[in-house]
Amino acid sequence: MTHSELCQIGVKWLWKTQNSNYNCGNVISELVTIAGETPDVFGFNSYKTVLIEVKISRSDFNRDKKKPHRALNASANYQFYLCPEGLLTPEDIPDKWGLLWYGEKVTLIKEPEWIPLNYPLAYKILYSLYRRAR
Repeated sequence: MTHSELCQIGVKWLWKTQNSNYNCGNVISELVTIAGETPDVFGFNSYKTVLIEVKISRSDFNRDKKKPHRALNASANYQFYLCPEGLLTPEDIPDKWGLLWYGEKVTLIKEPEWIPLNYPLAYKILYSLYRRAR
């Protein structure tokens, strides 16, 4: 499975998840932003934002933890890692982040916590989304 294929699975999950905490009517993948972050999957609706970072290897996950914008936190109200089943464990995942596994379907392994937005960072992501849509 490629990174792009898993991103598209994340997009479908955000659109179609039965869990209303995470369902989003507006979802985009691999959005290059002026925030210094390129969310693999980013979704939003009128009252929340959801970010999914896709990881297909442990080395990719370990590199991701060192990114400077991870320290800023809260580019979305809910933040997840999505990986092939068993690649990461709940113990690997940072506080407040959730974990999704993909096997035959997407399975919620660890619930994320609601995070108040870092508004300057979130606005930069939404601004980048708007520019892409124009």
